[in-house]
Amino acid sequence: MVYLEELPTVLLLEIFGWLSPTDLGVLLRVCRRFCGIVSTHGSLYRDVYLTFLDAPQHRHVNWMQDVRDICKLQKICSREYSKKDEDLVHVCSTILKLLKSAKPRDGEKSARQVPTHLPSYNVEFLSSLFEDEKKLRKYMCRSSIYHGTSIGPHSRGSSNDPLVQLSAKLHCHYGKPVEDPIIPAVASIGEPYDFACAKVYNLRHYTAESFWGPFKDDGSGEVDWEKVEASIVVMAVKTSRDKASLWTMPWREPFAGAYPQSYVSPHPRKELEPLDPTDPYGISGTWMRLVCFLNWGDLQMFNFTRRPETLRSNLKSLFWCQGVSHMVMNLKVTAIEDPSPDDSPDLPVVHFSGFSRHLYHPNDPDISSDIEGTCRLTKEGEVRWTTVSTVNANPRWKTECVQIGGVRAAGPVVGNWFSADYDARGPVGPLAFWKLSDREVWDVESKDVFPKVLANVFDRAFRPMTG
Repeated sequence: MVYLEELPTVLLLEIFGWLSPTDLGVLLRVCRRFCGIVSTHGSLYRDVYLTFLDAPQHRHVNWMQDVRDICKLQKICSREYSKKDEDLVHVCSTILKLLKSAKPRDGEKSARQVPTHLPSYNVEFLSSLFEDEKKLRKYMCRSSIYHGTSIGPHSRGSSNDPLVQLSAKLHCHYGKPVEDPIIPAVASIGEPYDFACAKVYNLRHYTAESFWGPFKDDGSGEVDWEKVEASIVVMAVKTSRDKASLWTMPWREPFAGAYPQSYVSPHPRKELEPLDPTDPYGISGTWMRLVCFLNWGDLQMFNFTRRPETLRSNLKSLFWCQGVSHMVMNLKVTAIEDPSPDDSPDLPVVHFSGFSRHLYHPNDPDISSDIEGTCRLTKEGEVRWTTVSTVNANPRWKTECVQIGGVRAAGPVVGNWFSADYDARGPVGPLAFWKLSDREVWDVESKDVFPKVLANVFDRAFRPMTG
């Protein structure tokens, strides 16, 4: 009888290549020979990595270090609780690295609930780490909206603590919001949804230094992930409370499309525009846009009331009547130019134009608009979208957003809308938009991107445009 440790090294490497990363750590303690094989054969770590994760798209990979980082990630996430800051840094940085190297699996169909991206091994692995909500709260809930410190017009801005920003960034990429407060005493005042509303509707956060968008208030142009997180929480919770479960919302699945090049169109474009092949961001096509807004009187009362104690006691009722609009955008690329000194030199600046129509009231001139905008890569590698909505040839609304997941991601573009003339009194609010199809709006097969009820609504709104 031949024992396992007596087999030739080449056979042992073939067997060990099917093990999980954590099993390699066990082999180190089995016997001296196994320890030597695991310690000296870098190809073994490559085989283990590729057995259950997506193949990285970059060439230079330290397989041994990456597998060890994943083992440490699994170990940290399996703990009941951890207060170590270095644990948070490792969890967030490793997850974001795995998302950056994720890619859709070839030959598979997209899920019905998220029809614009294919499954990914990396995403499936990361989703399995956070099936327990306690782990979500441990690593994704360090921002002010989970500790009740964003209440009132005079509340502090976003934290400059890099750990808070890192935690918020991870939460934004996870997508599904945690709806319960971290501190039980805060629950009597409001929920994270209320604190998120207090953040996105605080007019004092809309400044020239932040470009009136989800950026830090220091003029650096770096993304303020606490602001992005607040916008996602507001829109995700609001739509769920409005029984919008029929909608294909981008935050229904963990890490859905939150990685570069994850977008997959349900149907190819019939004819490419001349500039489309050179557009790295995948702009041309049909997009769904979700806009949240607050009653003008409530917005003014929240920002200019002289009685903060009254504001705290009425926090839940103040944001209860927040409105939601579902818009459809048709966009096409109009120009491509070299990046400016303030942009990343890696990708160009792309200009686009199109129109926006309300899904339920497409012919209403007061809520329909023409759109122009730009898409660019910031110096820190984030995709920044800027749009201007024009009504009757007059600029009315402007938006500043960042794209969750990066270039050509299926994840939503999230940010803020505000008056095109930068009126300090508002109105302002959060918005998100995500791509439905590479085709123009009148060529979209609605049944491929909507449930049946909404497909009928879409057809009634946009099929007449073909004539």
